[in-house]
Amino acid sequence: MNLQDFLDLAPKVRGTVRYARLAKWASYFAGTQYAGRPLDTGGYQKSMPTTPGSVSRSPRWSERDPGAVWNLRAETVEELTDWAVSGDAWCNLTVDDDPDAQDWLTTVVVMSGLVDTISQARDYGGGEGNAIVAMAIRSGEYFFEALEPCSTWAISWDDEVRHRPAEVGLVYEAEDPTATAKGEPQTVVRYWSKTTESVYRRVRDAQTQEWKWILDWSFNHNLGFCPVWWCPQTPPTGSHDGVPDGGEGLEALIDDANELFAAGSATTKRNADDTLVVREDPALNPGKVRKGGFNVIFARGGAEYLSQNGDSARVAIEIAEKRATQFQKRVRVAMPSLEDLGRATSGEVIRRIYQPTMRHAGKIRRLYARQIIVPICQGILMAARILIGRGQSFALPPRVDRDPKTGVNTVTGRTPGTSGFVRCVWPDMSPPTPAEIGQQIDALTKATGMKQILSQRTAVTAL
Repeated sequence: MNLQDFLDLAPKVRGTVRYARLAKWASYFAGTQYAGRPLDTGGYQKSMPTTPGSVSRSPRWSERDPGAVWNLRAETVEELTDWAVSGDAWCNLTVDDDPDAQDWLTTVVVMSGLVDTISQARDYGGGEGNAIVAMAIRSGEYFFEALEPCSTWAISWDDEVRHRPAEVGLVYEAEDPTATAKGEPQTVVRYWSKTTESVYRRVRDAQTQEWKWILDWSFNHNLGFCPVWWCPQTPPTGSHDGVPDGGEGLEALIDDANELFAAGSATTKRNADDTLVVREDPALNPGKVRKGGFNVIFARGGAEYLSQNGDSARVAIEIAEKRATQFQKRVRVAMPSLEDLGRATSGEVIRRIYQPTMRHAGKIRRLYARQIIVPICQGILMAARILIGRGQSFALPPRVDRDPKTGVNTVTGRTPGTSGFVRCVWPDMSPPTPAEIGQQIDALTKATGMKQILSQRTAVTAL
């Protein structure tokens, strides 16, 4: 489709099958999946809290909003992101044949906060199946942002095999800041192509009252490539949309865990505020038996409390936790308790506990390196070379090189080099513990006849 076709589609994207599928996954990541259920936890209508949902039967849990949500999807997705690409798990970007290009990359990544953007995009990828990152260069500075997948559409493709888009549109709704009454929100489309980045706004014509598109603003980057990178997780054949962590069909486990937790919580609350059962005809004793605000009973005649057995709440919680464990196994994430980790006797035991997580995180690293991290780095270098060739400067600090022999610092300007051979060198997910390093040093020392195996200077440098 072309841009005009997409603008015509934009107000109706929420009715498409693609949006419904990705938005459902997004709601399970955000913990908002039950917002559309008509009943509250107790089975009463949300709009009328004193009206039961059904007078003929007890409402099913699938009709009720559990209230407090155990967000299993977000927990497991963020855990995998932390293992794969976040913080200390981030890779060392190297350009082996071009130190200038490597220096440029390292500086841009730090100054632009690309690591945090990739982490957010990976959370989107784990939750909805796609990681999408856009780049902009303004006044010599790089900016990156992770785009929300269910609202982002590839209008056309430059290379379908590598999932490289030629045109991308982001659809969202914006309120008119000058409106005095709540009306239909404006549809806004951000648009990226090989030459421009633009924003189109849908407004109502004051005379004809018909909706029309106006160009809000536009920026010509003229890079020759679309500065948006698209990374689907394990997409089905022929699809540019991937699947969330663990694949499809896990929502039932999440629902079961949340509903069981809600049932256990409701049981506990009912026990904390017991129901008074009067063992006589209320007509014979009007107003004489009542329940006070602090569970005080004033009665002339027999009355007792109706309590639920605490085992019912306990069993509900235990089954909910088993459902959570099932979900974590399907997603291949190990989340042991602190007590279990405290009982681990060595680093090897801990590695075995986390082995499924590390194996899965390793696959994520390789996928993201191939599909999004290396292509973005190549785009950073390519854009710099194009813009510098046009006379544009970049707001990067100067490069400082220190001579190890003389200790003299040399200050020079940074250049993006000429190479595009970027590699991701990942840190070890499970480095040896200090105790294990000590055991290795003891073994090496004994093997040399108790002689020193490292000089003091080398040891200090290593530490």
